[in-house]
Amino acid sequence: MKGKQYQLKCGAPTRRSNGTKSCKYLAGEGTDHLGYGHCMYHSKRSECEAWRLAQDIAREQQISPWEALLWGVRVSAGRLAWVELQLEDAIRRNELNGGEPDSPAVRSWLKESRLSLALMSRTSKAAIDAGIAAHVARQLEVEGRLLAGALDAALGALPELTADQRIAAISAAQQTLFSDSITDGS
Repeated sequence: MKGKQYQLKCGAPTRRSNGTKSCKYLAGEGTDHLGYGHCMYHSKRSECEAWRLAQDIAREQQISPWEALLWGVRVSAGRLAWVELQLEDAIRRNELNGGEPDSPAVRSWLKESRLSLALMSRTSKAAIDAGIAAHVARQLEVEGRLLAGALDAALGALPELTADQRIAAISAAQQTLFSDSITDGS
């Protein structure tokens, strides 16, 4: 495990295998988003556009392109939530003032609500097209392997532990991981 490099692969299901095997090219190989997303054979136009935007945001925010995709989804979802609050407030003020249900202020916020929903939908679709769900799953798998390797190395450095003590140590680590992920909300 020492010094092992993990390079993300394209991971798209291959046509020849009817989806039972994954593409072995590197992520983004042959595209302008090397290291992220699908290779040139499996990338869609919308995915490439999403990666270009994600890389621009990533440079500005000094985050990874994956984080930039998720950031875009979060920002657009936050904007939609804020607009919905403004719409509710406009409706409430309109009702208190005895106005018509179709007042200009309410219509304006309704229009903004539709625009914000469309923006969030496009942003989410771009993240999905770019393979964000598959990336998150692969990233968690890599992190799990690294964590297991670190725990194995730590226990290996303590040869005086009995089998029962090793099992107790692994159980304690597992309990800590599960309790932290539950209280953390992840």
